[in-house]
Parts: sequence; C-alpha cells; structure tokens
Amino acid sequence: MTSCSTGGEPAPTGTVKGLVSAGPTCPVEVAGAPTCAPVPVAGSVEFLASDDVVASTVIDGDGRFVSTLEVGDYTLHVNVGEAPFPLCQDQQVTVIDSEAVTVNVDCDTGIRGPGS
Repeated sequence: MTSCSTGGEPAPTGTVKGLVSAGPTCPVEVAGAPTCAPVPVAGSVEFLASDDVVASTVIDGDGRFVSTLEVGDYTLHVNVGEAPFPLCQDQQVTVIDSEAVTVNVDCDTGIRGPGS
C-alpha cells in the first residue's frame, strides 16, 4: 500500500477492531438458552477502498479481529469463503488518526424457525 504523505513521514493511521458472530443458531430459540447463543465466524475481514481490497486480516477463533489502517473511509467485508451462509452485511467504517474504532458484525446463519 502506498501513501500520499509528503516529507517521507508515514501516513496517519488508526485501528479497527471488532467481533464477527453468527446467529440464530437454533431453529427455535429459547430465551436465555446458552446453546443458542451467537457463535464466532471463521474467515477473514477485508477492507476495501474504491472496491479494491487494501488490507485483510484473519478472524481469530473467538471471532475477533484487529487491523491498523491509514486514515480514511473503508468498506469492511467479511469473507467466509464459498459458503452462502453465514451472510454478513458489509459495514462502512471511518478510520481516525490514532484512534481505535470498534465494528461488530452480526451475521445471519439462515436458520429459521416455525412460521418464519
């Protein structure tokens, strides 16, 4: 990645961190049932600027990710490979100089209960 800064100084950066999880996990959820809690999503998070991937990072086993990016506006895309689910909607994120931005992504497993 190249920067447009002058004087040979590095471009200002910020951090994007978050959690990627998927739910529902049961066809009929019972309130408070821990077995139906959202689960971490495996894959990677890609950051796009003008439809080009400018950075990516692997989602860890707990569904967490962190990435340092140059200041600017990005589209955060969760890449889960070829599987149609979980379905994760892209998120818009603005990276601010020397700040950490948290973006949590709730993905849809596609599981539906009776009457859905």
